[in-house]
Amino acid sequence: MFYVARDRASDKQCIGVAQSASPDGAFRPVGDRPVVCPAAQGGAIDPSSYTENGCRYLLWKNDGNYCGQDTWLHLQEVTSRRRHW
Repeated sequence: MFYVARDRASDKQCIGVAQSASPDGAFRPVGDRPVVCPAAQGGAIDPSSYTENGCRYLLWKNDGNYCGQDTWLHLQEVTSRRRHW
């Protein structure tokens, strides 16, 4: 599961990953830092995941409107090796 929480290091909202053995929880964070956290662009929010042609993707938005910057949508392929962007 992708989720948004405030990153202690940057003080921005960032995207993390949590896993559970069951859809009912309990979910636990994976790793010790966010997987998406462009602090200079205001952080990252609104994660959404989908699969197309056997590939999984993460759609997210940088939170530029939070800090007076441009806001962009980003689409990235998710792989088991790619833990941090």
